[in-house]
Amino acid sequence: MPKCSLLYTHTCAVLPGFYKPCCQYTKLDTYQDVTLLEMSHKEYTQTPQYQQIRKDMETGWHKGCEKCRLDETQNGIASLRQISNRIYPNIEKIQFVEISLSNNCNLSCKICNPHSSSKWSALYENNPEIQQFFSNNPIDISIENVFAGVDLSDLTMIKYLGGEPFITPQTKTLFNFLEDSAIIQNIKLQTNTNCTFYPRKWITQLLKFKSVGIGLSIDGFGRSCDYSRTGSTWKETCEVVEQWVELANNNSNIDVYISTTISSLTVHDYSRLKKYAKKLGIAVNPYVVHQPGYMKLEALPPEYVKKITNGSNKQFLDNVVFDPKLFEKFKKFIAITDVAQKIDIRNYLPELAKYLDK
Repeated sequence: MPKCSLLYTHTCAVLPGFYKPCCQYTKLDTYQDVTLLEMSHKEYTQTPQYQQIRKDMETGWHKGCEKCRLDETQNGIASLRQISNRIYPNIEKIQFVEISLSNNCNLSCKICNPHSSSKWSALYENNPEIQQFFSNNPIDISIENVFAGVDLSDLTMIKYLGGEPFITPQTKTLFNFLEDSAIIQNIKLQTNTNCTFYPRKWITQLLKFKSVGIGLSIDGFGRSCDYSRTGSTWKETCEVVEQWVELANNNSNIDVYISTTISSLTVHDYSRLKKYAKKLGIAVNPYVVHQPGYMKLEALPPEYVKKITNGSNKQFLDNVVFDPKLFEKFKKFIAITDVAQKIDIRNYLPELAKYLDK
């Protein structure tokens, strides 16, 4: 049975201010959003919908847990469920917290949205034609909201997401809260960075954690990364990555790895990214896109999939079934967002662009 310990051992608070069973949970049409302003995490876990998720996962897969099911049965990678079951004892005490406190970000990545990027939020407000793909209803949340009524005595892991975590004032608030609570030295911190700059001012506090895992968010390689992570440059990315690798080499509690999103825009360059990581001596952790749907691998035409499949990305593409409706939405999304972002896919991914122009 696919029972998941996260349903008992962790809390997840994501932008724009909602609880989720976990960061990878896919909300169903019947799922009712619950904000941090409405109730505590403990109260949230007692709601009928949360209790139903627990019940479903006792005997089979809950439909909202499809991402983990696909990772385990189709994508050939360890799911968040499997990893968490190995780490967290299945007792009803909070050991793991996933939080996002701000959407402050200097990039508008193609896989992202206004809830998680202030750049996308600005594009959303100024370009009505892209509003069909997103929503934008921010809710202010705080450290006090996240930890209200939560017993921190068993907390060992925090996954801290953005926005870009290292450009937001809330990061300082979180780190100071952990120091003032005298638990920072017990915490394993996991966070990501978009590698557009090296945050020297945060290093002293990062070294106070028990351990820190830094996911270097790189999607694709070279020009495909520049396109999918709009606003970044490959040269700048590589320079920042080298600084993070040097920090990890000199400090035993720091681990850096490439956290890459495998999407319709990046899957063709996975082999080059792996070679780059091997040269640096760091790991690559792939995440296969499940949402938004138009970024899924199922949106890629079979002829293109056949052309790009190789020994590295074969594990992701072997079981892909083409969905023409997703392809049409993908084409529409690229055309409209390229105009808003003032870029052109033809200058970055010419082979893929050929299929979009047909």
